[in-house]
Amino acid sequence: MATLTKQTIATAGTAVTLAAADNAGDAVKHESNLKLLVMNGSVSSVDVTIVSEVAANPPTGPENLVFTVPAGELGVIPIGNGGYRDAATGNVAWSYSAVTTVDVAVISG
Repeated sequence: MATLTKQTIATAGTAVTLAAADNAGDAVKHESNLKLLVMNGSVSSVDVTIVSEVAANPPTGPENLVFTVPAGELGVIPIGNGGYRDAATGNVAWSYSAVTTVDVAVISG
């Protein structure tokens, strides 16, 4: 699992650097205004599963959230929810259903 560094978007037109999605998933230090960018260059949709640290209701364990990014599209996924923050590491973590031709970045601002 790779730990990504957030990129601050201060003004319109700020360049964002994308990196290859890690086969084991990715993580970033939690902040309330973060967004995960997922550029899906593949010919199939990709599911991004955000690991929830909050028990589901009824309490049957954490309820992970799955976002689907269609083929050839850019997904913008809000990951600043405090329920995603791991208490031990302070990170938000996620995984991918596939990583071939999938690039990602974490932004704030």
